[in-house]
Amino acid sequence: LNMAAHYFENVALWSELVLEKKKVIDEIHKSFSPVISHLFIYPELIDPVFSMIQLLGKWQEESSLKLLAHALGDEMILSLERDLDELLAFCQLFGQTFGGHLFHSQVMERCFLQFSERLKERDTTTLLPMWQLVNALSETPTQYCETIARLAETEIYTTIILDTPALTRTQMTLSFYKQMEKDPAAHHRLASQLLNYGKLLWQREGQETKGTHLMDLALAMTPQEYKEHFHRDLEIFLSDLFTLAEKANTVRRLSLLHDTLAHFQISRQSQASPIRIANYLADGFYLYSTNQYYAAEAHADWVLKLDPYNQEAIRLQGLTYYHQGKYNQALASLKRLESLDQISLKALILSDVFSSQENQGQIAQTDVFEKLVVTSQP
Repeated sequence: LNMAAHYFENVALWSELVLEKKKVIDEIHKSFSPVISHLFIYPELIDPVFSMIQLLGKWQEESSLKLLAHALGDEMILSLERDLDELLAFCQLFGQTFGGHLFHSQVMERCFLQFSERLKERDTTTLLPMWQLVNALSETPTQYCETIARLAETEIYTTIILDTPALTRTQMTLSFYKQMEKDPAAHHRLASQLLNYGKLLWQREGQETKGTHLMDLALAMTPQEYKEHFHRDLEIFLSDLFTLAEKANTVRRLSLLHDTLAHFQISRQSQASPIRIANYLADGFYLYSTNQYYAAEAHADWVLKLDPYNQEAIRLQGLTYYHQGKYNQALASLKRLESLDQISLKALILSDVFSSQENQGQIAQTDVFEKLVVTSQP
């Protein structure tokens, strides 16, 4: 490399050697590009590769340097899963050698681009080690930290939409965001936005569980001095929803709200009068008689939250489980009955048979079911 540098520095002005120089550069690039992928496996390759890069820089071969920078940046990202400590040590040596040079900036930009893509793809498993890499490479880590925090905040909302109700990926993204952004005011602002988003999800049928988990994450994000205000805001919102659900007699929503209020330790008692419970049961038995077993189950579950030992609700719950093929659950419910009528007894026996078949890997055939007709006596 030193001989090549000396040779072309002294004869580069000769026009007939320009093409020869280009061939040498192409050969250098062709020979060393594959070596990039072995840098972190064979450290003895680092010095010749660095010398080659310095030579190309001296010759101002920007296109070749850019290709090598992309290859090196990509290889750094791939190496994250192998040995992070070794990679970070390499970054330190790389910074000492190329700090302030164009090649250093090109590698940094490539790594940051890959980091941004991973963030947009919601690949949360490598976010922290990727940030450690970017931080080790960057000459202005604070600036990059702020940029990454803004990127993470932007991606949080897309992640929420695509995430499961448990919001596992969202939680990981938020955890990463908190490591990037240390300003309590920024945490409070984001927590308020997440709370509002959680309220919005509670307005959508089927999104209530996700909304509750998002409120949980918002509460965890809220700085301590704002938690009391946050909790009060949450209490007012959920209590108002509960009142509306009671007026509309939407049992499924009442049950969800009951659990959510308990989860956030908010005291809100339903008007569990005997007349109201009887009405819930009457509605549940009507739904059962019209084969709407899922809805009937919701009514039984709701009554049992108000009155855990209500025998009619236990009976209705067991029968709805039976007709939905939930034999183990049906068996558990029907065994709680203090006395069994003919219908409940038959459901208990059949549930025992079918659950045993299921537990032994056999499939109970639905065409042998006997429909159990029951009428309500509110």
